[in-house]
Amino acid sequence: MKEFKKNGGMCMKLWKTILYVLIVFVLLSAAIPLVSAPKPDKPPGKPGDDPTPADPAIAYFGGGRKDFGLWIMDADGSHQTYVPIAAGIYPEYMSWSPDGTSIAITSMPVNTVYMYLWTIDITVDENGKVQGSNAQKVISDSIRPGYAVWSPNGDVIAYVKGETSFYEPPYSIWLYNVVDGTTEKIYTDPDDSLKFLTWDPTGTKLAFVKDAKHIDSTWYAPAIQILDVSAKTVETVYTFPESMYPFYYHGGLDWANNDDKLAFNQDGGLVIFDLSENTYETLNSGPAVYPSWSPDDSKIAFEGYEAKGKNNIRIIKTIDLSTGEINKLAEGRMPDWCIA
Repeated sequence: MKEFKKNGGMCMKLWKTILYVLIVFVLLSAAIPLVSAPKPDKPPGKPGDDPTPADPAIAYFGGGRKDFGLWIMDADGSHQTYVPIAAGIYPEYMSWSPDGTSIAITSMPVNTVYMYLWTIDITVDENGKVQGSNAQKVISDSIRPGYAVWSPNGDVIAYVKGETSFYEPPYSIWLYNVVDGTTEKIYTDPDDSLKFLTWDPTGTKLAFVKDAKHIDSTWYAPAIQILDVSAKTVETVYTFPESMYPFYYHGGLDWANNDDKLAFNQDGGLVIFDLSENTYETLNSGPAVYPSWSPDDSKIAFEGYEAKGKNNIRIIKTIDLSTGEINKLAEGRMPDWCIA
């Protein structure tokens, strides 16, 4: 019995010693980081000081109720910066200038029916931070100019406007001259809504969506048309399949910067339509709208969404067209990639 107590006491002392050693090891491990385990890089878009200067690339609108205004970030999602425009402004559509120094925005003031076309200068200050300045309201109209897109030549901004109402045809395409401030109507469609203007690389043609229409209980499919700006002629190049209607088209449209290809939404995902070959390729993008090509056309930024609790959150993503790799950049909507 005494031998048992003696051995039991020795075991207790041994266990206490082991426990003390483990506690000391844990405390030392927490206090002294291992040399072989460097601190991981900060994920793009997370709060904190970034010593590198910003390289503005993708403009987008915030995804939440409190941050729905204009935001700008680098191509990898870093340096996410809110850019104030003016008080009481709800932005609806945007487009970079080709030199990357300004952004055109169509926006609607809160509690009014007016629609404004703004331009705002974008710079990087001496501290490497993105700044917005010199916001100019260049067009104010009760019939809501929309879908503004800056030409690749930089001299004009194209936009859509209703003739008598933004909600009823006829609709027209207009040009705003950035140099002298004049406007010119270049095309009118008497029947349908026109959406999502996008310039070809030469700045001589505009593609747009002629939206679905409902006449005498019959739905007519939305289509993509191309307007020759100088000749004022229009050609239908693509008609959406029946699976896309009876729903109005809300998926965006963007012309590649160096090729005759259009990116748009079809059946929930992204599609690339080759105008020269009259063929299209479906990308494995998942849910995706509002595509925007990178300057070299190797990637496309787009607005996707993911479930978060009972709601879906909008997320800006990019897809690499050679590898299919998808990267999440930021919560937000309607990206536009600067071509400069």
